[in-house]
Amino acid sequence: MASADRLYFAYSVLLDPETFALRMKEGGHATFRLPEGKVGEAQDVDIVFNFHSSKWGGRIASLVAMPGHSVYGKVLTLKDSDWAIVREAEGAKSGAFVELPVQVKVDGKVLSATALGAATGRATTTGPVSETYANALARGAEAAGLPKAYWEKLKAEAAILAKVQAVGRELHLK
Repeated sequence: MASADRLYFAYSVLLDPETFALRMKEGGHATFRLPEGKVGEAQDVDIVFNFHSSKWGGRIASLVAMPGHSVYGKVLTLKDSDWAIVREAEGAKSGAFVELPVQVKVDGKVLSATALGAATGRATTTGPVSETYANALARGAEAAGLPKAYWEKLKAEAAILAKVQAVGRELHLK
């Protein structure tokens, strides 16, 4: 790996081909493609829906420190110019998301990588979770070839979320 390269841990909806294509088109990078990367398991973190996104119509996911938990994703080697495109697509350019160091198990080795997560001052648990985002997260995990048990869990969580929030809407809960 050249010194200008970095390891990026991708766990979000950018793994969903449809979402990725839309984000790249919106950012003026329609021909940009992520490298293939390898499946990895980030250690001592978990996904929490803690960032409100008007684009997604609710809270979206971010990584947070959580000892004993783990999140699957892809570890990608990115050139600095590619890293800038990914940061923009993930909301880091605006300061909404920040770089987070993560330890990721890949092929039996632990690697240091960078992920992106909600900036501390921007995190919130107020408001509904974006059902569209939750479904895209599950689709992306499946499309990226993450472990079946992991993406099935994400799909089940998205289905439960939809049912719970539907009841909340019926009861006019906020």
